[in-house]
Amino acid sequence: MLIAQITDTHVTTPDVAVETGIDALGALRRCAEHLAALSPRPDLLLVTGDLVDRGDVESYRLFQKALTPLGLPMLAIPGNHDKREAMREAFAGHAGIGADGPFLNIAGETGGLRLIGLDTTIPGRIEGLLCDERLEWLDARLSEAPQQPALVFMHHPPFETGLTRMDGWRCGNGDGLARVLVRHRQVVHVLCGHVHRAVDTTFAGIPASIGPSPSHAVGFNLEQGAELTVGIEPPLVRLLYWTGKRLISHLSPIDGVQRRVS
Repeated sequence: MLIAQITDTHVTTPDVAVETGIDALGALRRCAEHLAALSPRPDLLLVTGDLVDRGDVESYRLFQKALTPLGLPMLAIPGNHDKREAMREAFAGHAGIGADGPFLNIAGETGGLRLIGLDTTIPGRIEGLLCDERLEWLDARLSEAPQQPALVFMHHPPFETGLTRMDGWRCGNGDGLARVLVRHRQVVHVLCGHVHRAVDTTFAGIPASIGPSPSHAVGFNLEQGAELTVGIEPPLVRLLYWTGKRLISHLSPIDGVQRRVS
């Protein structure tokens, strides 16, 4: 089974795209075209937040339209630029968006792998949080199938990356999350967004990664207190290959040229 992670697409209506100079919707369309051309094609999309930039219903509908040609099932959780009620309205009836309760948490299963998405957002804030209620929900979901491998996905990473400004906006209560994960050793990966860069590390002894944005990147600068910069870099998408026993992560260049080698 092949899973594609899409994150931090920041889709806007065309008038806003002109103002910012970043064609986020065009970048998402190119990402969708790239995924459609893969062989094999992905079986599932995991969207790890910041689907749109302003949290408006119209932008969510543009996001959906850009991915419609793929025809793939999708699970999505919000990021700090998203708005829960607008997501609920735009995706009404969509099984891949959480519909009940105060948070847009979501759980699914495919290919023998459980997929558990956490809503880490705090309305009006850039940083994230996993409060006791959200951690109790995660603990309950993992307790339902203790022998079944699980992937946990969320927007805000609970770990540091070395990018100091972004680290100040990571997920609060990472220690609480770690305590839950340590009790449930069937979790094979923690998948995040938010940072607009591809990052790989471990968290609570579990492989963890951040997916790149297909639209724009946060500049790489590890100096303490460095200013946050944003620019256009060669776009990538993270692909996760589930063998039935282990999860293998790849990065695929969206604008790459494939040549057959005999």
